[in-house]
Amino acid sequence: MSQIITQVTKTTITQSPLMLSLMPKLEMTDTEMRDDALKELEANPALELAEDTLAAEQNKTEDGEQFTETAEQIQDGDYGSEDDIPPYRLRISNRSADDSDYRAPIAAEQSFSDFLLSQLRENEDLTPTQQIIAEFIVDNLEDSGYLTRSASSIADDVTFKADLVVDTPQVEEVIDMVRELDPAGVAARDLHDCLLLQIERLKGNKAANRTAYTLVDQYFDLYRQGAPKAKLARLLHIDEVLLDEAIAVIKHLNPKPASAFSGGRDEDRGREIKPDFEVTVEDGRITSIDLLNSVPELQVSQSFEEGMRLLAQSIDNKQTRRDGAYIRENHDKAVNYLDLLKMRQEKLQATILAIVKRQKEYFITGDETSLVPMGLKDIAADTGMDESVLSRATRNKYVDTPWGIKPLRFFFHKALGHDSGESTTAIKVRDALQRIIDTENKTVPLTDEQLCERLNAEGFHIERRTVSKYRKELGLPSARARKTSGIKN
Repeated sequence: MSQIITQVTKTTITQSPLMLSLMPKLEMTDTEMRDDALKELEANPALELAEDTLAAEQNKTEDGEQFTETAEQIQDGDYGSEDDIPPYRLRISNRSADDSDYRAPIAAEQSFSDFLLSQLRENEDLTPTQQIIAEFIVDNLEDSGYLTRSASSIADDVTFKADLVVDTPQVEEVIDMVRELDPAGVAARDLHDCLLLQIERLKGNKAANRTAYTLVDQYFDLYRQGAPKAKLARLLHIDEVLLDEAIAVIKHLNPKPASAFSGGRDEDRGREIKPDFEVTVEDGRITSIDLLNSVPELQVSQSFEEGMRLLAQSIDNKQTRRDGAYIRENHDKAVNYLDLLKMRQEKLQATILAIVKRQKEYFITGDETSLVPMGLKDIAADTGMDESVLSRATRNKYVDTPWGIKPLRFFFHKALGHDSGESTTAIKVRDALQRIIDTENKTVPLTDEQLCERLNAEGFHIERRTVSKYRKELGLPSARARKTSGIKN
């Protein structure tokens, strides 16, 4: 018998205790991290709220020298050349929760219901009775922000549950008040009503807005059923260029006004959402990327710093060893915690910068079809961070954009194959699918198999079952149902 010796190479990645402690901190939202910091502040006597002297310390380099580089010089060093520098500048808002100049986004500390009621309370003309009615109306809003219950049924609720006799006209009057609140579209009766409420508040391209309103108001069913653009343009007495602009207006509306305050999953509904980042766009360019940090600024207590200094000079005896153990333990915990806060901020900062850089076109235009394929491995390559770290850093994190509050995971899309050799995203496939169905012959609508063939002919590598999935996600009926409700030209 012969023995076979096999050499096995095993790679083991070990993480430092500090990194292991960082992982759960990265997963925390800003609000959770703030609560954690306050809890640590209360538990550790070696920590205290930072004073003005900390500002000078933050301007020093790692070796203790005074920091003198400008923001432009820093960015010149981060990029290969001046041309590589993105047209935006990073600002990190690291203010205390008590700072008066900190302005959090609308959804920062309020649930959807509280946000609506707070607006109503600002109306000094609102009577006590109307305030009670308003609370009942808000309580009856669906997760989407729609109000599907009738005014008469809400009036009955107020009468029986609040022991306050009100009639239907009184409730309808308050419903009108709620419909004027932000976000636009709240308390709409259905999607049609929701879109009209939003278009009424739009500014900018007046002609496109007016056309969008007429299209939704008078020809919404035709539009949703995929009527040919030529027919819609003829009905509206406009050219197809203006029609395309109006359709673009409609596509940028929010079909669920409450979506920024609650997720689509059951466990997320009603959960308060506070954006962790904010991206500002002005005149077609990204002007700032803010890390919205409400974590209080902490530092090691001066008394413990002095205690550590005295320990180094003291004579070793039983008393100093006992006192020293207490001082060192809390001092080390405080230093480690401050390191965690700094590392968390740096990694979140690097993550959002990398995401914005790759998805820059979306942040500027709001066009979902401009989103490029992107995975955790891409951001890992850009930042040098491990994918497991990035997974924690992007979990339960939201960014406030000009196009609404979006979860960071919204920007991650699996790459799909295309004949052009370039990868594409599911969003582009769905957009192409919508376009094909919009222009199909409604008397002989395309089956999912035929839609799959059309998409493949356009270079998309996709299977029939995926086409069916995307069609359902778009809210489009099957070929048979489209034919039943199709348009006869």
